[in-house]
Amino acid sequence: MGIIQDNASPFNIADELDVPYFTNQKTAELLGQHETETGQLFDKKVKDKISEITANQPGLVNGFARRLVEINPNKEKIESYLLR
Repeated sequence: MGIIQDNASPFNIADELDVPYFTNQKTAELLGQHETETGQLFDKKVKDKISEITANQPGLVNGFARRLVEINPNKEKIESYLLR
């Protein structure tokens, strides 16, 4: 009926799509873009911790940073004590 069926998992995109990990520098650059666009800053220790926790995996970097911003919307600077 026009439906293609197979046993492939939709969660195996890494097998089909090559998304290289960020370097620490690229992670810092991404967070810097947020800083430039919003004026909300990330402490250097926070940037380093995001790189460490996420192993610079692009989806995790974005998700983790987004969550920090969402739970700290009125913070001018996201400091390392907020990671606890």
